[in-house]
Amino acid sequence: DLPLPLATTRSLEGLRKFVQAKDAWNNGDRNQAMNLWQEATVLDSDFALAHASLGGAYYWANDRPRGEEHFARALKLLDRLTDRERFQVRSQVEGWRGNREAAIDILKARLAAYPDDREVWGAIGYNYMRLNRDRDALDAYAKQLAIDSGSASDLINIATAHKGLKQYQESLRYYESAFALQPSWRTLDNLNHEYGTTLVMAGKSKEARDAFTAMLSGTPENQAMGHRSLGMLDELEGRFEDAIGHFRQAAVLSQARQHPLSEARNRVFLAMALRDKGRADSAREELGTAYALFRKNYFEPTFVWWLGKALVANGQVARARELLDSLTRRASNSEDRRSQLSLQGEIALAEGR
Repeated sequence: DLPLPLATTRSLEGLRKFVQAKDAWNNGDRNQAMNLWQEATVLDSDFALAHASLGGAYYWANDRPRGEEHFARALKLLDRLTDRERFQVRSQVEGWRGNREAAIDILKARLAAYPDDREVWGAIGYNYMRLNRDRDALDAYAKQLAIDSGSASDLINIATAHKGLKQYQESLRYYESAFALQPSWRTLDNLNHEYGTTLVMAGKSKEARDAFTAMLSGTPENQAMGHRSLGMLDELEGRFEDAIGHFRQAAVLSQARQHPLSEARNRVFLAMALRDKGRADSAREELGTAYALFRKNYFEPTFVWWLGKALVANGQVARARELLDSLTRRASNSEDRRSQLSLQGEIALAEGR
């Protein structure tokens, strides 16, 4: 019963799967969305919009190399697309690659050519938000809400922009509006943590703890995220032994699910909490496990920087230098280069330079 959009594809069934994937993504079922987009590209290997969407999904899942495979395919097909679709693909690719200013320029050109476009202001607002230009983001979203006020994703991003401006009560109001439209999003992926963090910033730590605890009755992946958030809250409030317990449980759950990036992230948090309790040897062991995961898996540049900082703080400068080499090779946008320079600075400081 989903309406089919105008899209360049030779497969009607592929188009149906493309629409179903978008609906699944908007409802928080990320894995199902990725499977459906993949099926759409199997039905029509030249389905550029499906390749672009799948590329973005892989970027979201911290798998940039596979995302780039689909982006490369989508860009090769530009000459087969309509002008509107070309704008759409190019803005998606630039945005996910971290070239936010370029994405905004393309979206504004798309708006000038197609002023009736119903989604473009929301996309502009999202890119401004990712640039931390929160006032510009709110201006764009105000225009988007005048067109369509029923998008929970837009309301979440508006909440994030208000949080960036330290307008926490206003942020919470928009979170609640989004959850009214999508109740399951209270325990969806990173949204639960972002919402709980806003509660903490608003001075509502008890409500934040309740929000994080709700994750513990969900899937193993949700449980891992809930334990991580609770560990961070415990550490913030000085309950380091409780924090260590939560981070350790999060690491075990991530390991069982074979999610190396999540496991490494949780072990870094665990190491930091152990160090704060003066247990340097245990902290070193956890960082060693995270480092071993880095050696076997692709990690995004931002996390490579974060792991490198933790290694420097633990006195493992040689390993941090190895991470810096990888980070330098992978850096492809301004955010990556910022991470690279920051880790260079940490290492220089540790070496007395």
